[in-house]
Amino acid sequence: MRTGRVRRSSSFSSASCFVLALALAAAGCGGGDSEAERACVANAKNAAEAAVVARFYEQGKLGTRAQNEREIAHPNLRFFDDSGHLLPYDRMSPKAKIIFTQWIALSRAGDITSDERQEARDNTDPDC
Repeated sequence: MRTGRVRRSSSFSSASCFVLALALAAAGCGGGDSEAERACVANAKNAAEAAVVARFYEQGKLGTRAQNEREIAHPNLRFFDDSGHLLPYDRMSPKAKIIFTQWIALSRAGDITSDERQEARDNTDPDC
């Protein structure tokens, strides 16, 4: 029996907020300019984090494509292009974006990239 604390990466709350924002938008809730602005900012910050993850992947710090695909565990969604590179965040489907963000929030890859992803989020200033 495992005991002890499970470490979650710092973007867990950002992943939760992003999923909530998508759910609210899909449900037609909010719809005001502030909701659109929050969704825009969340998207920009998630894209910045995804770029960090892609860089680490390209540097070989996150394992192989096959290892990452097994961890993501959604074989019907595209996360890699035909050349084996991670797709840019804006080229992922809406569902793939959600799964990718959750994967980063709860995985070894998220732990490895945590500090750099937080720095990328902090330095993101989207024009929303």
